[in-house]
Amino acid sequence: MKFNLVFPLSVVAGLLAGCSTQRFVASYAVDPKPPRIDYSDLKPVSDPKQVALVFDVQNEKGQFPQATTQLGPKLARVIEHSRLFAGIAKVPSATTAKLQVTLREMAILSGDDPKKFPAALTSNMPNSEAAVVYLFSASFQASGQSPVSKVYHHAIHVLNSKSGWIDNQPPMTASQATSAMLEQLTLSFLYDLQREGKL
Repeated sequence: MKFNLVFPLSVVAGLLAGCSTQRFVASYAVDPKPPRIDYSDLKPVSDPKQVALVFDVQNEKGQFPQATTQLGPKLARVIEHSRLFAGIAKVPSATTAKLQVTLREMAILSGDDPKKFPAALTSNMPNSEAAVVYLFSASFQASGQSPVSKVYHHAIHVLNSKSGWIDNQPPMTASQATSAMLEQLTLSFLYDLQREGKL
């Protein structure tokens, strides 16, 4: 299993650096607009096989390996908890199924320019000071089959926590929000693969 990743909210930390803590207290929320998929939405697999996993996180500067321990284990746990695979292959063979995921930080946007938000995301969300928009690209290749690739947008909103919660969603730390978003994106991809008969 190979991970090449970076903690993707470093740019958000820079965004908040100039804010007075007396005026603005930051917390984070996952964008509520993309459909939410639960583990129970996945259909059991009668004979699960191991899967080889490759994962990296990117921003405008390319790949950064500093935060491998931040998101790599989280993604592996989501794959394992899905029960669609027998586990992550530590030494994959030529016949091992392959799952490749890239999470790319695309932009930091404010609600003042909703035209820049992808249609699948929430613009002008109440109490949101800004949003970090991500592109999740994933490819799955079963043994002897052609790869199936999909892309999804998602976002993490930077909130003014003095204004309360959004849609009954408790505010999160940056790490919690990133993990929750990655889980949802991964489950969405696995769900779509099953729905299309590719997994």
